[in-house]
Amino acid sequence: MLLRCRWQKLSLCTEAWTFLPLARLKSWERDSSAYEGVTPILQVLGKMLDKSQVAQLLGTTEIFAPLQPKHLDVIANACKVVRYEERARIVTQDEVGAELYIIARGKVSIIQEERSLGIEQPILTLGPKQSFGEASLLAETPRSATAKALTETICVVLAQKSFDSVLRQIPEVGLT
Repeated sequence: MLLRCRWQKLSLCTEAWTFLPLARLKSWERDSSAYEGVTPILQVLGKMLDKSQVAQLLGTTEIFAPLQPKHLDVIANACKVVRYEERARIVTQDEVGAELYIIARGKVSIIQEERSLGIEQPILTLGPKQSFGEASLLAETPRSATAKALTETICVVLAQKSFDSVLRQIPEVGLT
């Protein structure tokens, strides 16, 4: 299956809409009947982010800025684009994470939770070109904080397995 999400139809989405990875968009355009009820986020957002724009966004981040454009293109192909509604929980503290999130549009609050007391303490607010979840690219570890969308938010998401695949293809990416 080409989708990496738990929702299969747009009408079933509640907190986030996850669509086809950018690398698969061309196959979707050739045979859209195979994905009835699913729309690539690029189409939903009026082609807001294409592969080159994702690569450009990656190049503006502290993590990927030192990389050559050809390497950014490969990483962009491994990413997916996800839309979160305002107040949606993106990641949850103490749950194991395996993705890096780069904010393309919107604002995200990073929160420390004390569940036993029912307290949420905002630590930081992030905006476009900022990222969270970097440690998840190296190892699947419990999240140290919760991330919630303060506004409608679009994130470029890179999964650890996809990043590992990029490192196998282009080992020098791991040396920067």
